[in-house]
Amino acid sequence: MHIVFLSTEYPTKDQPEGGLANYLKNIGSLLIKHGNNVTIFVLSKRNFSWKDGDIYIEEVKNVSLNKYFLTKWCRNSDIYKTFIYYLSTRHLASKVFSLHNKMRIDIIQTSSFMAPGFALRKNEIIPMVTRISSYSPLWRSKFGRGNKLSYKLLDWMEKKCVIDADATFSPSEFMIDVYSSNMGFKPKLIRTPTLYNKIKEDYSTYNNFLQKKKYLLYFGQLSRIKGVDLFIDIIPKILYQFNDIFFVIVGRDDGLPNGKSLVHCISESSKNYSKRIIIRPSLNKSQLYPIIKNSFGVIMPSRVDNYPNACLEAQSFGIPVVGTYGSSLDEMIIDEETGYLARNGDVNSLYEAIIKLLTLNKKEMNHMKARIINLRKERSSVFFDLLDYYKNIKRIVE
Repeated sequence: MHIVFLSTEYPTKDQPEGGLANYLKNIGSLLIKHGNNVTIFVLSKRNFSWKDGDIYIEEVKNVSLNKYFLTKWCRNSDIYKTFIYYLSTRHLASKVFSLHNKMRIDIIQTSSFMAPGFALRKNEIIPMVTRISSYSPLWRSKFGRGNKLSYKLLDWMEKKCVIDADATFSPSEFMIDVYSSNMGFKPKLIRTPTLYNKIKEDYSTYNNFLQKKKYLLYFGQLSRIKGVDLFIDIIPKILYQFNDIFFVIVGRDDGLPNGKSLVHCISESSKNYSKRIIIRPSLNKSQLYPIIKNSFGVIMPSRVDNYPNACLEAQSFGIPVVGTYGSSLDEMIIDEETGYLARNGDVNSLYEAIIKLLTLNKKEMNHMKARIINLRKERSSVFFDLLDYYKNIKRIVE
């Protein structure tokens, strides 16, 4: 099959992070490995075609209008910005049809986030599937953002992209429940397969900062949604109690709702232990994987999430993860068997879960790692569920 993905992001050297971006790279690689063709269209700041291995990437420049004919108020208005984005989805759709005329497309998969497939709904030519990436009103609520008109307009576009698709699925029961309760719409459950890709690993960052160190790791977006603000109170307590532990944070700092930097807040609260806190910006996978696989454990205190890639990546190396209930991480972690679960947004509960991890003896840790690896093997067939899903949708629509 020739499968086309629509997105607003894809990993690049300058921007290696992003859950959706990394999902696309990994799922694309898996599809190609099993004999499929993959093209990924990305709304971008430029028009540019390139290849990532055997994946074809088509960057499509967002539409812009001649600003000389618009007032300053119009250019800055929420309605104008949403209209421009709508035109961009139309432009993206024309590029997809152009490719289809040259090389038949069997399935289009669009993300719900930002609705890049909005203009391809009910196109009656190519079957379109929407993968639930998030539920934006909930994400904004947990981040601490308000509800501007532009957000509400985009929410409507995302909703239409979900409801009007030929089929819609979600990787987590958590998000299915969110959509069921808020929209009265129940997507199908299809888990994300284990996403570890064998790549040439670059140990330079690990060797420079972490070699022979025992450390806990957080990697990903630094934000309130991901619960990183809870580290402000937890890290100094952990480092005080365990003098052989380091704490490592890797990712982009999106800050707190009040605009304060999370890196700054964490550094200030743990300034007495500054030599045992290592904070690095986003890293590409070749540098990140050695850091994950040599960590003692990964801490993921998300308030909301959607079967995150970061947890799958950690578990693919047999690394225990500390996560949270009511965030979808409780669908990935078996408490006290493959990691530990804490109450959502609860500093004390998260602290207690981390303590349980740190006090495991060698035998208990080895047993937990073996259980994680076995669970990964049990999940190995999930990829074929997605392939069968594509084939069924294609057959039904055509």
